[in-house]
This record gives sequence, C-alpha cells and structure tokens, in this order.
Amino acid sequence: MTLEESSLSSLRRMTGAAAATLAVLAGGVTLAPAASAATRQSCNFVNSGYLCLSTSDSTGDWRASFLNQGSTTKRLQFTLHCKQDIPGLPDPNAWYESGGAFDAPPGQVKSYVWARWRTVNINETDCQLELKDINTGVTYYSPWLHSS
Repeated sequence: MTLEESSLSSLRRMTGAAAATLAVLAGGVTLAPAASAATRQSCNFVNSGYLCLSTSDSTGDWRASFLNQGSTTKRLQFTLHCKQDIPGLPDPNAWYESGGAFDAPPGQVKSYVWARWRTVNINETDCQLELKDINTGVTYYSPWLHSS
C-alpha cells in the first residue's frame, strides 16, 4: 500500500462514522455523504495536510480532523469558532477548544468531536475550524460550514 493509499484509507476510516464516501478531485478532497446521512463537510489543504470540519444532522456533533501528508510530525491544536445568533448574548462569537495540543505523525489522521450534548449552543449556526501549529505559531482555517 502506498502512502497515498494509506492516507486515503485513514481518511475513509475517519469519516466512516459519518457514512461518507471519499472522492479525490484535482487540488483537494471532497467527501460525498451517503444518501441516508445528512452530513456536511468542508475540507481544504493547509500545512501539508487536509483540514476538515463536518457536522451531522443525525447527531448534531461537529468533527474536526487533520490528515498529515507532510514528512514530519506536527504539534497541533483544534479550536471550533462559531457565530452564535442567540438573543441577549453579548458576544455573537464563541470558541470551543479541543482537548489540547496533539501530535500528528505523517500519514495519520487526528480528529476531535464536539458532542451536541456538551455544546448545545452550536446547533443551527455557522462554524469554522481553526488549526494552530504549535511549533510554528501559524494558524490555519477551514471554510465556514452551516449546520441545520
């Protein structure tokens, strides 16, 4: 199995819970949800890897993932940034940190799930994933994604 096949296999496993199938297109990765699952996903290529954010109607969870396609281990941290539309809330933005920094070795997928029951205010909103490279201090972002 080549590194690319291994990476794609890892990405398939990462999204298996979302019942998605993988299609590689020129310049990026697109995940096409199966007909039975209402899942939205946004991915882009940053920091020598694929940064993905997905949400599922069936669970209400938000999932962050990073597939490291570089040649070195990276020390990273996820933060979910959401636009809140809640009357009376003084700041319409909310940030949900993950469980802390983690190591992402080459060819591996690392992910984190914000469960609906833990962050009930991030339903029916727009969110964006922030990925911070702890070693370089550089921060990367996924495109905005809307839940329903």
